[in-house]
This record gives sequence, structure tokens and C-alpha cells, in this order.
Amino acid sequence: FALRAHKLRLMKQLLDAVPHQVKIVHLHDLENNPERVVQDMKFEFNLQLKDSYRKQMPSRTIHQPLCLSQEEWKIAEQQIDWELEGHFGFHHLDCHAC
Repeated sequence: FALRAHKLRLMKQLLDAVPHQVKIVHLHDLENNPERVVQDMKFEFNLQLKDSYRKQMPSRTIHQPLCLSQEEWKIAEQQIDWELEGHFGFHHLDCHAC
């Protein structure tokens, strides 16, 4: 949890410094439809694709949301910085104990 918090703090610094140059993409969305993510970024940031660009295909490996046991979730709830997580759309009432 400490590593996740460290990474989120770095991402928060980027968001605070250059909010109009940052796009948050969920891994699941990127794996399912990377071409859509590329096209959205192209439009949003006014980017040009190289002539050699090839359409991105969906990943062969789709990561499913991680489900924690009740015990693991209780530990996670206590160790997660919920204020920091909130900046990225996560809330302590999110269920991760299927």
C-alpha cells in the first residue's frame, strides 16, 4: 500500500502541476480498446500520429478487478490513504471483497 500511495502522490503532483496535460486511463479500458484510448488522446491533446502508426489491437490478457478476502479488505481499508485515493475516483465504500 505504501508503494501505491507513493505512485498516487507522484500522479497527484503531475495533476496539480499540469492538469490539462494529464489523462487518467483505467487499465481495463486500455486493455479492452487501446485504439479508442489513442484516438481519444489524439483528439484531446491535438496530437498527430506518424505515417507508420498501426492500429492498436485489444490485449490478449485482460486483467480482471482484484477481489480481496474479507480479512484482506479489512487490512486494506486501514492502510489506504482514502483522501489521496479520492483524487482518482476511489472511495472507502468501494467493494473489493466479492
